[in-house]
Amino acid sequence: ESNAAEEPAPETAAAPDVPNAAPDVPQEREEEREKAQEEEPVEEPQPSAPPRVSEQPSSADAREQGSNGDPNAFPDFFGYGGGESLTPRAIRRERLAKSALCAYVDRPLSDADAATLFQVKVDMFQIVFDSSRQSESAETAQLFLSQYFGAFPSETNVMRRPLLLSRGFAVWGAAFDGGVALEQNYREIREEIGDDLILGATVSTLDEALAAIAAGKEGVLDFIEAGPVFPTAYRAEGTGSAFLRAIMEAVDGRSPIPIFAYGGITADNCNEIFDSGIERIGVGAAILDAQDKRDAAMRLTSLF
Repeated sequence: ESNAAEEPAPETAAAPDVPNAAPDVPQEREEEREKAQEEEPVEEPQPSAPPRVSEQPSSADAREQGSNGDPNAFPDFFGYGGGESLTPRAIRRERLAKSALCAYVDRPLSDADAATLFQVKVDMFQIVFDSSRQSESAETAQLFLSQYFGAFPSETNVMRRPLLLSRGFAVWGAAFDGGVALEQNYREIREEIGDDLILGATVSTLDEALAAIAAGKEGVLDFIEAGPVFPTAYRAEGTGSAFLRAIMEAVDGRSPIPIFAYGGITADNCNEIFDSGIERIGVGAAILDAQDKRDAAMRLTSLF
């Protein structure tokens, strides 16, 4: 039994006096008023405008749709998490989804050149590991890490949009947001790195691309890099933009994960990339070999 004292029931306030009958109205005026009410048109309620639906939903919308939609359908970028909380990987995926220009860093950069890349808003950086120059690659990584965190010291800094990735995994550490598998062993790598980091894979054939896209649908991969599209110093022949068009046709123009084109890309041949349906690029020599790196980088960023 409760020991609390019972509160008395609140007294009901007396209702205000309301007259039982309407005041007398002359018969003529009453008939005129009724006739006017009959003749007055009744306004039909207008339907409200349908909500505007974006063709490509935001990351938050994609997560909401992923939780309620068909789990077997190709999701929008990273919608397959289905209402997931903002885990470290989810945050990195959001930055990845906003990235269109990736810079490959395969050599030591001066502080001024590194600052140029940060100032012109390159979206993503990959430190390239060259197995034939292991010590130089390690020095490049160490130097660029110090430059990068000097520019973006805080993980929560809203200006820290770029992603920092290891291209090849031999240069690795907790400082990186993820990496890129240069071989087709990305499933094993995902097992090794866990679920917090993002993972990409390079593809050079349509079969490799479709397998990687399927892995992206499963949540193993977060993006792919297709190429090299044009000849490079490392490869005499490129895949050509027809390769990119074949990928986009295979997914009906809508990939479940971002696709970057790479290899021999410059500001002058980007239109061929974009005409294929690919909207993201990775570049190295186009910026780093230029005498005026700021101008070269700005020509590329102006394309997006």
